This record gives sequence, structure tokens and C-alpha cells, in this order.
Amino acid sequence: MEHLVPGKLEVSKRLNTVIVTSVFIGVVTFLLGVFNPSGESRVWPAFLTSLFYFSSLALGGLFFTAIQHVVNAGWSASVRRVAEAFTAFLPAAAVLTIVLLAFGSHSLYEWLHADVVSADAILQKKAAYLNMGFFSVRTVVFFLGWILLAKVLVGNSLKQDSSGDEKLTHRNRKISI
Repeated sequence: MEHLVPGKLEVSKRLNTVIVTSVFIGVVTFLLGVFNPSGESRVWPAFLTSLFYFSSLALGGLFFTAIQHVVNAGWSASVRRVAEAFTAFLPAAAVLTIVLLAFGSHSLYEWLHADVVSADAILQKKAAYLNMGFFSVRTVVFFLGWILLAKVLVGNSLKQDSSGDEKLTHRNRKISI
């Protein structure tokens, strides 16, 4: 039986046109919502919800991949590739999160409003934790950690596809623990 190695995904010109057109329509619609005074209160919560949804799929793929390495599950090699592919969204999620923090956070989080914090004793006590600077640093650190872990696990997995080196499996197991 020959060894099957995943190939590069090739997208037809027609499908590529559909994807690019859909992305363009989505971006235009998003911008119309952002710059519409009554739409901003709806756009950013929808953006955050979508970002959480797709980020959770990517993190789920990362978690699934790590668990499979920890328990040394040999059966999962074929389905693990799908989970590894999900992690490819993490860099895009990081960029979209930065966009959200830069432009939409004030619409989403009440604790960023000085007048709300000054009127709420509980928020005042949480001010060291709930502020834009510390929130941004935490977010960047988490994303960098997730992206690094995904890059190492998936990179070792792809190297093993071409080399067959079992040391990479053991390395992924140690990293996952």
C-alpha cells in the first residue's frame, strides 16, 4: 500500500472568484454597518460573536491535536489533519482581534467608559484588571502562545509526513503536555 501524503489544496478559478466576491461583499457590508450611526451597536457584537465562534473552532482543533499527542492516539492521524488545518485560522483571528480592540472595543465593553467606571464601585476595584492596556496585553500573549503551539505541532506533523521520523511524534507529545 502506498503512503499517501496530503497535497496542496487547489481551488478552481470559479470557486476563487466566488470566494473573493463573497469576501468583498462581506467587507463592504461590514463597513456600511460600522459607518452607519445606528448600525455600529449591532456590527461589533456580531463581529465579536463570529470571531469567538471561528476562534473556538481553531482552538478546538489545537486542543484536539494536543490531546491526541498526549494520549499517543495512533488512530487519529487521518482526522488529526483536519484539526491541524483548523489551527490555520489563529493568525487571522489574532489580526481580527486587534481590529476589534482598536475600533470596536468601546462599543462592546462598558468598563472602557470612564463615566461608567466612576459610577460603579465594583468596576473601580477591578480597574487594574479591566483596562484597555492590560486587556490588550493579555489578548496578544494568549494569541502568541496559541499560534506558536500550533506552528510547532503542525510543523512537526508535516515534517514527519515527509521524513517519517518518529522523534517528531515524541517531541509533539512532550510539547503538548
